[in-house]
Formats: sequence, structure tokens, C-alpha cells
Amino acid sequence: LHSTWHGHGGPVALKAQMRPRGWILLAACMLTPRPVLQAQLARAAFRAQQAAVLPERSWRESARKHREEVPQILGMRDVLRHDPEDPIRNFLFEYYHFRPKALLRWTPGCAVALEGVREDDFGAALPPRKHAVAVDTPGGCPAVAFAPEPSGHQLRAWLVALSVMRETEQREPNLLCHGLHEWAMLYHPRTAAARGDPPPAKHQKGVGLRVSQAALNACVESVPIRCTHFDAYRFFAEGARPLNTVRGLSRATQAAHEQPGCVHAAMDLFKWGLKGGAFVDAEVIREALRLALRARVLDMRASPYDLEAWARAQDAGPRCKDTVTSALPLGLPCAPVRVETAEGRAEYRALQRELYEESVPVRSALIRAYERMLEAAADRGPPSA
Repeated sequence: LHSTWHGHGGPVALKAQMRPRGWILLAACMLTPRPVLQAQLARAAFRAQQAAVLPERSWRESARKHREEVPQILGMRDVLRHDPEDPIRNFLFEYYHFRPKALLRWTPGCAVALEGVREDDFGAALPPRKHAVAVDTPGGCPAVAFAPEPSGHQLRAWLVALSVMRETEQREPNLLCHGLHEWAMLYHPRTAAARGDPPPAKHQKGVGLRVSQAALNACVESVPIRCTHFDAYRFFAEGARPLNTVRGLSRATQAAHEQPGCVHAAMDLFKWGLKGGAFVDAEVIREALRLALRARVLDMRASPYDLEAWARAQDAGPRCKDTVTSALPLGLPCAPVRVETAEGRAEYRALQRELYEESVPVRSALIRAYERMLEAAADRGPPSA
């Protein structure tokens, strides 16, 4: 690899010299631990003609149930309409930048052929047509399967996601962060106020705080901050960043620091599922969505925001009846987890462990889905530009 890369024209020559499957496997090798890589290379790659086959009646029933279940999980009357000030659902819709309509489309993932698919199913009940390929079935019926043909950019994104999930899976959970990232985002010590620095902007503009600024500052200054998640850390107030005991957090080091006890790492499984698009089983996406909602509610309960007051106001207001069935999805509680106290931190650790245990099978299912995606992509050829 070293001689090919440095002595024979660099990455362009390397890509030209390698067979299509070799190009993708090389990229996977660069992000894969050796024992895991050996096990992967020993497995047979996906072949379209080996795909399981779902009869039309079967997959249409699954697609119907999926379209019904997604709004129920979210507790929404219409997934296409959401309140921009909802701190739970809007976090998933806006922060992860996905189209709600895509969440309603059902997919069996890779290596499954569907009989009886009509052209108007694509983009409605099923993902867009561009992701589908015609396959031969043992019975000779026309069928399609979803098979990835990623661009170079998309392939890199998949490999990063797979690397982060694998590295996270290998670590023990760290249950000592106590959800203080939301506190660190609003930290505004007296020295900053004395300099005339404006306070940090609230990220949840429609939700008030349940503690004073003085109490918030005291919590940040007295309880150790052990944040391992870069996408939380990057929103810390400037004065709170040096207080984080985990050093070197960056996008480039994300896989090196991510750990499975992190509430945001659990939420991100929903993001990784969405990035897989048509090639991740819709059942896995629904489980990732449930997990993300549970994680987000715990995230807000442990924050300095007053989720309880917000939820009660929403349940009593007219807007709730128009858009959601209840303020919080899945019948989840809204009472604060007071991490500013020793008792609250103990409660948070117990809830965080429950969330970690729920995340383990979801992460494993997503890793398997990504491995199938890469194997299927390797069968179709090198990535496009």
C-alpha cells in the first residue's frame, strides 16, 4: 500500500490499479481493526441473486405498518408538520437535517428483493427509484432490491459512521458525565459578565430555565465535566471548554473518544440510520428513533431547562391538539433529573445505564446494516466522483 500510494502516482493511480471491489475494501481496511477485518473478508459478499424474496402482499403490509408506527412513536398527528420550538422532536428534525417524508418510506434494507413493485411506489411507500436494481428470483417473478452505488463523498461518510460505531461498541460505558453538557453551553461566570460579555444564547428558545444563572454557574464550577462527545462539546460556552476533563475533542478524533454510555451517542444512532437511507431496514430505523427520543428526553430532563413546565403548558394549549398527541412522546416523564445534586446525579447514572443497555442491540444492528451496504456497494463497482 505504501509503495503504491507514494511511488506510483498517489491516490489516482492507486484507484486505477485496483479492481472495483478492492477499492472499497481498501477504504474499509483503513478504518477497521485487524481481527474484525479478517472476519469480514472471510464472509461472502452480497449478491443480488442471493437476496431473500418478499411477496408483494407481505412487503406492502410491512410498509403500511411502518407508515402508521412512525407518527405513533413520535406522538405526532402529522410527521410533515412540527413545532420549531419543540425541544424534543425539533431536535431530531432540525439538528439531524433530514426530510420527514423520508422517514415514512419503508425499506427492507440490502439483500432483500421485493415482488410486485410498481413505478409509483418509488418515492412514496418506498425509497426513490435510483436506489433500486432489478433482480432475478427463483420463481422467475420480476423483483427489485435496493443496492447502493455511493459517490466517493457518500462512501467516506459511511466509512466514518461505521468506524465511529465500531469503536464505540468496543468500549465500556462511561457513566460519569452526568449530562452537564447543556449546563456548560449556558455557563456565564461573573468574570465574563463583569467584562461586559453577553451571556450565551439559549439553544431552546421556547423553554425557560429551572435554575438561576448563579446556580447554573456553581454547578459547572463544582461538578467535574467529563464530556466525550464532540458535537456537544463544540457548543460549550467559551469559559466552560477549559473545564472539560476530556482533552483533544475534535471531528477528526470523534471515533477515538466516542463511548456507548453517552446520551448523544445513543441519539446519533438515529442519525447513522438516516445516513444509510434506503439500505437500512426500516425496523432498525424505528428502534433507533425510539432510542433517540428516550435519550433526548433524558437529555432535557437533566438540563437546566424547565422541561416539566414546558410540557404542562403544551398539553394545556391549543397547539398541542393540532400537531401532537401529547407534549412528550412514548409516555415519557418530564420531571427534572436534578444533576446539580448528588441524588440527582445518582438518578441520572441509573437512567443513563438503562439507555446504554437499550442502545447495544440498535448499534449492533446498524453495524451489520453498514457492513451489508459496503459489501453490496463493492459488488456494484467503484464509487462515482
